[in-house]
Amino acid sequence: MQKLLTRFERPKIQTRLVICYIMFAVATVTAVIYFAYSLAIQSVQDTVEVQLTTVARLKKDSLDQWVDDQQRNAIF
Repeated sequence: MQKLLTRFERPKIQTRLVICYIMFAVATVTAVIYFAYSLAIQSVQDTVEVQLTTVARLKKDSLDQWVDDQQRNAIF
């Protein structure tokens, strides 16, 4: 029983190294996932903003042309 408790109290250097390696690997993967996700979200937002700006500009031009046509028709 005493040997069992002594074995768990002080892990071997190999065990500590494996635990440190796993923690480092998990931290690295987590950081990469976080940055990739952040960049993907920003990219999608930028793309949608550009597309919406283009649609708004086209709608404005279309409305301006319609107003001009209506004014010309009213004059005739």
